[in-house]
Amino acid sequence: MAARTFETRKAISKRKLSRKTALSLGMTLAASIAVSTTVKAAAPIVVTQVEHGAAGFATSGNTTTITAANQTIIDYSKFNIPTGDTVRFIQPGAAATVLNRISGASPTAIDGSLFANGIVYMVNPAGVMFGQGAVINVGQIFAAAGNLSNSDFLHGVNHFTDVTGSVLNAGNIHASAVNFVGQMVANSGEIIAPQGTVVMAAGNDVLIGKMDGNMFVKVSDSGTTAALGAKAAVTNTGTVDAAGGQVNMSAGDMFSLAIRNTGTVKAGNITLHGGSNSTVLVSGKLDAANQGANGTGGTIKINGGNIGVGVTEYADGSFADTNTLLTAAGTNGGGKILIGVKADSTSATGYSDASNYDYIGADALLNASATVSGTGGLVDTSGATLTVSPTATILTAGAGGGAAGQWLLDPVDIQISGSTSSNIGTVTTPATPDATTEFSPTAATPTPATVAAAAITLA
Repeated sequence: MAARTFETRKAISKRKLSRKTALSLGMTLAASIAVSTTVKAAAPIVVTQVEHGAAGFATSGNTTTITAANQTIIDYSKFNIPTGDTVRFIQPGAAATVLNRISGASPTAIDGSLFANGIVYMVNPAGVMFGQGAVINVGQIFAAAGNLSNSDFLHGVNHFTDVTGSVLNAGNIHASAVNFVGQMVANSGEIIAPQGTVVMAAGNDVLIGKMDGNMFVKVSDSGTTAALGAKAAVTNTGTVDAAGGQVNMSAGDMFSLAIRNTGTVKAGNITLHGGSNSTVLVSGKLDAANQGANGTGGTIKINGGNIGVGVTEYADGSFADTNTLLTAAGTNGGGKILIGVKADSTSATGYSDASNYDYIGADALLNASATVSGTGGLVDTSGATLTVSPTATILTAGAGGGAAGQWLLDPVDIQISGSTSSNIGTVTTPATPDATTEFSPTAATPTPATVAAAAITLA
């Protein structure tokens, strides 16, 4: 089928398109003709109008090609890509944008392939799902289960409102920037963004932008507690690789589990940010090693009301220690691992307390060391209340004659214990292995901080 360009409604109103012509192009111009037709990109893509800019549609076999001018806005009642099918956007350049707004009652399901040389927005309040076989290779992608106004889109403002659905990825995504916005956001697949940015944000209202070259994410209260139950608002069980770039997982303030990571995250700057009343659980691997300037370590920042590092949660609500690595080590100098703190220019250390309770599990390793030369880095766990398990390992060593770094901890109360028998809480052995009752984010008054002497290494 030959390609044909569709222009804005204003331009279209100046033309007289016959019913036969509209059908032959495989789409509906709702503003002009009351006919509904499906574009075969498979089952189905239904276009209602090109609201701004210009777009051409061509189908050949299982491939649909959409040629879109910069800042084109296309409205759909459905947008799905079944397994074996491909949708390809052809745009004027890498900075060109196309907003695909889906208004139907069903989530967008992408199980096939999506390719683009520019920036693609998929906005569907019902949700956006990338299936296990999905292959996404685009310049940048925004997948949002909410609304983005025409004005904000045309002015380059990524402000998503009335977010109601979920954004889930089980596929393979490759882009210089990947942005997911939903009431619930989850990655169990693979996201690759070399030297780029990855945002996974959960909330009713989300603003994504850049300031002084650094990414920022502003999330409103999400109000997802009742809807999500035991599920986290943001979950990563897969791989997020933005080596040399930035990863930000953020959730609005809620009295529940905001963020859970059990997968692998790699970037120069890794941020997990939950609200002041929420819980953040970190296991798996957060890797900022050699991600800073000149072979130094990068920065890992974890914030929330109650933070568990080296902790996993079981379906029955119990917690267990689990193998976890947070590394900001560097060949030429250590980086920073900041847990439960916020930047504070009035503080002598540059940071101050920002969490209620921090817990470092028995199988956790926090490494901000220099490995070949240079000074060690910084580990700051200065929450209001702190528990460090006896076998946890925290390293800030220097190398090649470089000075050791620092581990800062200044909770309200702290006890240094030389015996593992004086560990916090009572450890029991339920059906799940390595169980612990020490991490209790719902406790009204968590036990004052204790650090086992065995967890402290002077280098």
